[in-house]
Amino acid sequence: MKEDGGDVVFRQWYNASDLSSTQCSVAPQLVLNGGDYAWRVQSWSCSGYKWSEEMQFSVCKSTAYPGKAALVSPRDVIGSKNPTFVWKSVAGCTQYCLKVASANDLSHPLLEDCYDAEEVSSGDLCSITPDLNLAAGTYRWWIQTRNCKGNGPWSNFLSFKYQNRPPGICTPLLPNGLLSTSKPRFVWTAASGATQYHLQLDNRTTTILEDWYDAAEVTSGSRCSAFLPIALPDDDALYFWRIRAEDDAGNGPGATSRAFRSSAPLKREMRIAR
Repeated sequence: MKEDGGDVVFRQWYNASDLSSTQCSVAPQLVLNGGDYAWRVQSWSCSGYKWSEEMQFSVCKSTAYPGKAALVSPRDVIGSKNPTFVWKSVAGCTQYCLKVASANDLSHPLLEDCYDAEEVSSGDLCSITPDLNLAAGTYRWWIQTRNCKGNGPWSNFLSFKYQNRPPGICTPLLPNGLLSTSKPRFVWTAASGATQYHLQLDNRTTTILEDWYDAAEVTSGSRCSAFLPIALPDDDALYFWRIRAEDDAGNGPGATSRAFRSSAPLKREMRIAR
């Protein structure tokens, strides 16, 4: 028997006459540490020997039950009938169980499935996209953590509503007219059903920037606002910007646009910044 690092932790010969003729078993007086192991058996006679295929097993490493998972998304209104479920990873958890149910029938879940942590984990987050094919409606979902010691607690539920229609149209408000700053604040009306906003900035000849903003991060009441990650590259230039509301599936109406012009003082501002 070898541990995961390859070191032999147990080796013992047994006489065949001491064992059953049909199925052999032994229970060595051995206490294993938590970890992964591999074992195999060698048969031997005066005519030669042969090794069996190797088999693996694990001894529980966990000394405590895993904690409660924190859910991230989906939440609020979504536009995908097969959403990606995202939650924060939990230390000491080796398996996550996902439950999804209609808010109108919580006693009959649409999905109850478990996933090994290595299948769904990526850094600090875990995610899975099951094939649900949801009907329009409101749903709740939960995550339960598990490890070899036992089951951890169920998470608090998170609600979302799937609507089979794109979000509404948003209207760009600011900037417009003449500007004297290289870092304007962009303001537009919020759109119902939007999970993100796609902002595009152009000059007369080319696209300067495309960026996406999470609706929850930029929305305050009926307005949304955000700053560009870069300063405007040119002074005394005409710009066009457009904003498009999108759901989690990327669906959305056509974008509406607005123009503004940067003024000569922009050059002085950029020189001072340098």
